Amino acid sequence: MRISMRFAALVCGVLFFAVLPAHGDGLPSYDITGWFTITGNNVCGGVCSETVNVSFIASYSQFIPGENVLTISDSMFSATGNLGTFSGAGPTEIGNPGATGYLAYFLGSDELDLNLTNTIESGTAPPGYGSSIIYTCASSTCIADFSSPANPTIGAYVGIGSGSLTSTPIPEPSSLLLLLAGLSLVFIAWGWNTIRR
Repeated sequence: MRISMRFAALVCGVLFFAVLPAHGDGLPSYDITGWFTITGNNVCGGVCSETVNVSFIASYSQFIPGENVLTISDSMFSATGNLGTFSGAGPTEIGNPGATGYLAYFLGSDELDLNLTNTIESGTAPPGYGSSIIYTCASSTCIADFSSPANPTIGAYVGIGSGSLTSTPIPEPSSLLLLLAGLSLVFIAWGWNTIRR
């Protein structure tokens, strides 16, 4: 039993010192969930609307010193409303990366854009909800339910949006390994004291 305890202590010690230099070197990642709703004309037995529920991982990495890149992964969405019901993989690229980047969600031939805050290259804050619009209103349903005489065709900025995004920081893998190594050492010390009694 003593050999296995020493071996376990050695492994935990190596793990602890292996992850220690990496701790705190990474830039943050965030688990983002939320929704946005676009409202249109009052022709759907009331005001027409489409709600899009979104989730994605937003991760920062350093491109060059002082300039970070925000990447999107694990992007999913579901949409319901007068344009129809849609779901699937969401966008993985930010359009116009900078202070006001956007994510484009395609519902058939219609494009709904979620405009983000905090996508500036020098920052590391989580992306937030900025605004939402129908950028391309191509389907006959979209044109009838959401367009106006001022914006009736493809490429129009149609509809009024509202929404909300919630961000949860994702711990760095090195932080989790460091925590695991520390807890392992505590349990080994406790086991060692139990055996010596």
